[in-house]
Amino acid sequence: MIIDNIEEFLEDLGSSKKKNTGQYGEGGILEKLFEDYLKIKPTFCLEFGSGTVSSKRGTANIRYLYDEYKCKCVYFEIDEGKLTNTDGKYKEQIHMETITASNVNDIFKKYKVPNDLDVLVIDIDGQDYWVWKNLDYKPKIVLIEFNPSLSSEELKVMHEDENHNEWRDTKCSYYGASISSMKKLGKQKGYSLVYSTDRNLFFVQKELIDVDIDKKILHPKSLKDFGRKYKMEPKWLEI
Repeated sequence: MIIDNIEEFLEDLGSSKKKNTGQYGEGGILEKLFEDYLKIKPTFCLEFGSGTVSSKRGTANIRYLYDEYKCKCVYFEIDEGKLTNTDGKYKEQIHMETITASNVNDIFKKYKVPNDLDVLVIDIDGQDYWVWKNLDYKPKIVLIEFNPSLSSEELKVMHEDENHNEWRDTKCSYYGASISSMKKLGKQKGYSLVYSTDRNLFFVQKELIDVDIDKKILHPKSLKDFGRKYKMEPKWLEI
């Protein structure tokens, strides 16, 4: 599907946000993409870095799709506390796994993830770019966190570090990648960047939705990003 009227397309997706379906209503946007644009019902969705999975709280993005379509959902988490606070009916969907760029494909095989899964959500506050870059699988939709404190003009990516989860500081501004770097990677992997919330980017396989949206429209200015500051000397790579 080729999108000609970008303004109308973005307005349509923006109006579909739903409360308690992700950090910024992402579940509603995913539903809109499936129902009105892809014309399919999701059957397999995977998310890592979601935190607590709940219908009343938390930031899990695929939870809403499970409730609506009863599709298979898998979550990877490293914090046992998030599992404890998760609603009972979602607990069996969560598995304790640390995802890195080097092990992501092996872990997907371990859990029998289909190559063409419907949704993949990557939100690990750091190595998101590298994990997606090294992923051999081809999800229909990729929802991935970017660093909103970086402007749309900057081509910046956090340096690759397999052990980042061990020293990650969620109050530090040094993490992730800029929207421009993510869009460039998405294009290389055959995806169109179709939408952005304050912290998350929506990519769809280009053969399903073909559109080229100016990154300045999606991210017109850098954000304060929860008041995060640089607590270390950043090692940004320009990619």
